[in-house]
Amino acid sequence: MGLPSRAEQRSLLTRTMNRLHIMSDRLPSLTALRTFESAARNGNFSGAAEELHITHGAISHQIKSLEQELGRPCSCADGAVWR
Repeated sequence: MGLPSRAEQRSLLTRTMNRLHIMSDRLPSLTALRTFESAARNGNFSGAAEELHITHGAISHQIKSLEQELGRPCSCADGAVWR
């Protein structure tokens, strides 16, 4: 079995890069995930805000951003994070 031709290598590289690009489009931001994890562990946005040294409003914004990225709610209407 011989080595792949330049054209085959280029095609494989292009397909791999396209897959990686599609995957990166599906991943939520690390900041939003870290914020959600902290809010879930603390049970509320206030605890997460204190732990992460950011405002309650910033926590809310990150959770809303994550919800938009995932296409589903990540918290209850009263602000309590579901587990």
